Amino acid sequence: MNVTDFLDGGISTDEALQAAAIYAKMGIDAIEISGGTTWALGVLGDFDRTPMRTVKDEGYYRDIARRLKATVRVPIILTGGIRSYRTAEKFVHDNVADHIGLCRPLIREPGLINRWKSGDTRGSGCISDNGCVLAALVQGMDLHCVKLAPKYSRKNNMTVCSATIPATGIYLKRTRCF
Repeated sequence: MNVTDFLDGGISTDEALQAAAIYAKMGIDAIEISGGTTWALGVLGDFDRTPMRTVKDEGYYRDIARRLKATVRVPIILTGGIRSYRTAEKFVHDNVADHIGLCRPLIREPGLINRWKSGDTRGSGCISDNGCVLAALVQGMDLHCVKLAPKYSRKNNMTVCSATIPATGIYLKRTRCF
């Protein structure tokens, strides 16, 4: 559920909380919160946002999640700017959210959850600079992390790219990725 769209005259947090109360009353199983729109990103020029540098920067909508948990009695899934296992665990432990949703970290590192489950709980290499969004929406490329420094080759008139995720040794290979 979008809790803010960052547009003049768009949905406000209070309106989102009212909508969530209606959804909860109707029997919804859970509410996943996030925010923004691709249109607002283009209008606001936020494709190249300031990258996340510290754990303190994580969890864009944590305060709204707290308010929502106080408003409704359904599980809350917090998505948006969560990059580390430690932060995800803290948000659940501190009752900010019941569950955590991830997007860009899984674009950066599709095997992130398995890495965490194996005991390696280092944070994702994703810095939330919106490079993946820019590449996909503006340049028409497949969704990918542009920070992985792909290598290009041509085989049978198809573009093949490969990349190694730094510090993990995970090797990715996709066709037609650019």
